[in-house]
Amino acid sequence: ALELPEGKERTQALDQLVPAAQKALTSGVLPDDVSGLYEQLVEERAQAQDADGAKAMAAQWLAYLDGEAAKTKTPAERAVFDAHRTSAALSSGRAEKMVAPLTQSESELPKDYNPPARLALIYRELGKFEDASAAVERALKKCKEGPRKLRLFETKASIQKKQGNEAGAAKTLKEALAYAKKLPKSQLSEKRLAALQAQVPAEAPKPKPGKNPKK
Repeated sequence: ALELPEGKERTQALDQLVPAAQKALTSGVLPDDVSGLYEQLVEERAQAQDADGAKAMAAQWLAYLDGEAAKTKTPAERAVFDAHRTSAALSSGRAEKMVAPLTQSESELPKDYNPPARLALIYRELGKFEDASAAVERALKKCKEGPRKLRLFETKASIQKKQGNEAGAAKTLKEALAYAKKLPKSQLSEKRLAALQAQVPAEAPKPKPGKNPKK
């Protein structure tokens, strides 16, 4: 319904589905399904230009996930919630709440690149760019999975841009593009490759030999 164009059909669909989704939050469905419903409800408020409503819904989402994570018995079980907890924290404006959980996950799951990758996003949001840079570098060293490594390059470039390091960001994106072109076609769509190519800044033309550029 959220993907429908503005109009009567979209409005009618959301009028039915939003209350149904809200009711389903407490109907005893599995935690990952509840989390997915929260994510869609946050998106619905965001599309409705209700920033406060989206944040409030995201805060509920985060509180729910924190409660479910507290019930787990192993680091691996708890880490299952890290991805959505990170999204909920960022959407609710409470990024700082995920520093400790992700730091714990990184310590307990030292071979997994996901905790430092998510920490990089959290630190970037908090404006702690040096910590963000260190975290994404740790993630890059651990990540061996082809296309997923591209997201880490993009995260690194976004951090460099936040630091005002446009040259560094351009270099990182070029490195990402070179890496992407080496991946098997089965691992990377043409659309994804084109999207990455579009992020790489165009180089200024070099002056022709023997001619001084105009001042």
